[in-house]
Amino acid sequence: MTLRTLSTLGGLALAGVAYWLTWRIGLSSAQSWTAAVTVLCTAWWVSEALPSAATAMVPLVVFPFAGVLKEREVAAAYGDPVILLFMGAFMVSKAVEHWGAHRRLAHAMMARIGSTSGPRILLALMLTTTLCSFWINNTAIALMMLPVALAALEHDKSGKLAVPLLLGVGYCASIGGIATPIGTAPNGVFQFNYKEITGHTIPFHQWIIVGTIAAMLMMGAAWVVLSWSIRGISSIHIQSTDQWTPAQIRTLVVFGLAALAWITREVPFGGWSRWLPQIDGHAAVGDMTVAVTAALILFLLPSGEKDGSRLLDWKTAVTIPWGVLILFGGGIAIAAAFESSGLSQVIGRTVTGIQDWPTIALIAVLCLVTTFLSEVTSNTATANILMPILGAAAVTNGMDPALLMFPATLANSLAFMMPVGTPPNAIVYGTGKVRIIDMVRYGFVLNLIGVVIVTLVCWLLLPLVFGVGTTIG
Repeated sequence: MTLRTLSTLGGLALAGVAYWLTWRIGLSSAQSWTAAVTVLCTAWWVSEALPSAATAMVPLVVFPFAGVLKEREVAAAYGDPVILLFMGAFMVSKAVEHWGAHRRLAHAMMARIGSTSGPRILLALMLTTTLCSFWINNTAIALMMLPVALAALEHDKSGKLAVPLLLGVGYCASIGGIATPIGTAPNGVFQFNYKEITGHTIPFHQWIIVGTIAAMLMMGAAWVVLSWSIRGISSIHIQSTDQWTPAQIRTLVVFGLAALAWITREVPFGGWSRWLPQIDGHAAVGDMTVAVTAALILFLLPSGEKDGSRLLDWKTAVTIPWGVLILFGGGIAIAAAFESSGLSQVIGRTVTGIQDWPTIALIAVLCLVTTFLSEVTSNTATANILMPILGAAAVTNGMDPALLMFPATLANSLAFMMPVGTPPNAIVYGTGKVRIIDMVRYGFVLNLIGVVIVTLVCWLLLPLVFGVGTTIG
């Protein structure tokens, strides 16, 4: 019997135990089925018994049969606006990637530093990776920046640059993702769950304030740790002779306008959305509309190339990571089942007294647990598991859910120890130039630093920027 078969059967057995235990303590059938599906998905996500997207389809099948959610309700989870937001954003980033605009931008930024020391090369590479990862999928950014790092290594006579440069790419591809709501998949999981509980999401401009501060502090800390062993290395030269093409320029213009629209949708003075139609006192246009509009514009605009192509075609668009979107849907369906069945209230009632903890200690423990949990399972899967539970615990204890959910979301992306922790980690490990012991040595230190940074940033800034207090709203 193979390990995958054992993992599959083990997950089913754990789900059966979860159903029996919750039924024995008096929970309803819907609540027990919700608990069982959550345990099953968690077990299969952690063990990778099935592809993560395939596991995410379990709620789509089980919940209607078990009477937890109607077919229409569970299907709606897989077409939620958060999923469509990421679909549009993925398509825009694919257009940028297709025309090489991201690579040209990276080479241009790196070339500006010319010949310089090892730490400065590392800083330029990490800063470029972090800023690009604000907006583009972290896996794509890692793949984009890897050739730039390898090109720099060709000029390294010392042999000391390989590990810091490659880890800098992998780490910063994840770090940059925490800065914006679209930077990485767990951010979308947070937005959906927070909206389900409170009726609204964290506005783009508020998120980017807190997220950018956390990301830049984390990037700075990672640079200090990684550059410690390469001081004194000099005469590294990076040069780019490529010219900007019309398609690259036009794609980046559309991308830039989309980013500007996201940031200014609600600020300043209520943002541009206040001038558009309102429904029930709220703007009908949201971040999802902006993302899909940008993708549609790319389909419409000519590339300016001789072949008469458009900036985005379906052959390119269809290569977006659909599996991530399905994984989103599975998490959203589980969250909806938690709420519909009343299991969230049951969990909330069992998690009492946390409001008596010092806020900074509560956030620190939560970040520590989330960071190291994310080392062994997909960070999107981890977010799918944790967000409904943390939201329920916060509500029951009279706390704003963001106080627990937002720090956990940021910490979820800061797993640096293992190749399986994040896709960028796996990508740089796959070069064969980074050993696991190197990743563990640097990553353990950065995991702890990340816990400290996220804890302090959230403790200090959430009350000021998000208006987070001890009550909802």
